[in-house]
Amino acid sequence: MSHTDVFDHEDYGRRTRAAKEVWANGGTAKDVASVLGNSAESARKHIKRWERDRMSGRIDEAVDILLRRNFSPKEVSVICDVPIYKTEMHLKRATVADRAKSLPHGSKHLAEDAADLEVSARAANVIKATGVVTIADLCNLTQSDLKSQKGCGATTLAEIIAALDALGLSLSG
Repeated sequence: MSHTDVFDHEDYGRRTRAAKEVWANGGTAKDVASVLGNSAESARKHIKRWERDRMSGRIDEAVDILLRRNFSPKEVSVICDVPIYKTEMHLKRATVADRAKSLPHGSKHLAEDAADLEVSARAANVIKATGVVTIADLCNLTQSDLKSQKGCGATTLAEIIAALDALGLSLSG
């Protein structure tokens, strides 16, 4: 195997960056193909992917802006022409991020999703039934809040308490 048979990733990366710059500055698909060393058809495929990625980022940004301006997820879904579940995911991520910023002692675990807590299926169902989103929300609950949930007996409660304790956290009150 000669050195010419080995794919040069650094060179490919440089050519791709240069081709993107040519495209961004108004170059044609033929110009991009010339920089990449590919056919015009191959360059069009690259351009199509770059544009899709660029637009995806802009749509995500638009969704975030509209949600911050108190548009409902349904309104944002219609305006941005994206499925409603995507706008709801954006809203959930933004809410979790905002809560994490406002946490007093900045524990990295408090901002994590409560569904990711390592507990049994029964305990996970109890946590889900409370409607909490983050571990910080879970820590704001009391033992009696959890006990009031269907399926939460002494063993399940002890498991949730132990899981929080492993993270250095606890239930309120």
